[in-house]
Amino acid sequence: MKNILRILLLFTFVITAVIPCSALELLERDHGHDFTIDLGEELAIRLPGNPTTGYLWEVAANDTAVLKQKGETAFVADADRIGAGGQSIFRFVPCGVGSTRLKLVYRRPWEKEIQPIKVFEVVVTVKQA
Repeated sequence: MKNILRILLLFTFVITAVIPCSALELLERDHGHDFTIDLGEELAIRLPGNPTTGYLWEVAANDTAVLKQKGETAFVADADRIGAGGQSIFRFVPCGVGSTRLKLVYRRPWEKEIQPIKVFEVVVTVKQA
């Protein structure tokens, strides 16, 4: 029981450290929706995945004049065991006012000609604060 509590506390700490409090956080259920953020506000997207299978989430469409990815994609495992799935976390910062279709795909990077097994797509509008 103590180990489970430690893992939950560690997971909570890691997620809080990766996603700032001032960020709008989107999850898989937000696919297909439109969102508005202010200049200076961060956007975080957290999607389930398992890179040990070879599948990774990657950005397939985005207007970098409106949104720019901040840093590398983070991965937080759901469990402390080899091969465990978890959450891929993307962070974006607005670069200018406007709208962009942000599309993420879940596929093996070397299989570009094969359709992705999952797609996450939203429209993000950045407005002046």
